[in-house]
Amino acid sequence: MLWRALIANGFHAKAKKNAELNVSQLEKALESRSESVISTSSTCAFTLQEEYPHVLDVDNQKVADKVHLFSRFMFSEWREGNLPKMKPLNKRIVYHTPCHLERSGDHIFTIELLKMIPGLEVQVLDSECCGLAGTYGYKRENYDVSMKIGHSLFEQIDHSQADLAVSDCETCRWQIEENTGLSCVHPLSLIVEALK
Repeated sequence: MLWRALIANGFHAKAKKNAELNVSQLEKALESRSESVISTSSTCAFTLQEEYPHVLDVDNQKVADKVHLFSRFMFSEWREGNLPKMKPLNKRIVYHTPCHLERSGDHIFTIELLKMIPGLEVQVLDSECCGLAGTYGYKRENYDVSMKIGHSLFEQIDHSQADLAVSDCETCRWQIEENTGLSCVHPLSLIVEALK
């Protein structure tokens, strides 16, 4: 995900070089196969599909439609009857939708996937930006603004009485864990726990 940080911090030439290498490697891996590329990172999937051509001017046409966020892919599989046996988790979770995932509309697949886990009580937060925005909130000069942006979300989580917070985005999880009393996990972690 280094190229994502490079894009956010204005190092477009380096990001473009990394993107070209990634696309080249994906094209080679997929040239004689019909498999999908599954990403557990909502940020990486979005960048591979949307930001490569529009921000970095990197042609990703041969691979973009084969890149899928894990939750969309798994939801399709489960809807087709390939639902694994799972034990009840008996947990209450709050789900934070990452900004870019909400804009793409793909957050619905994660939410529906979580609802399919037995014994999991899912509360979808009235999500606003967590304030971190990639690397934005890590910069000293942006810290106060980052905290103000995320304040409402942090309060919702702290008052939720949930066992865990859940988000698809790495940086959202870091920000939530740093500023609330809850651990924040990837949705896939709950699926793996239910499969044990």
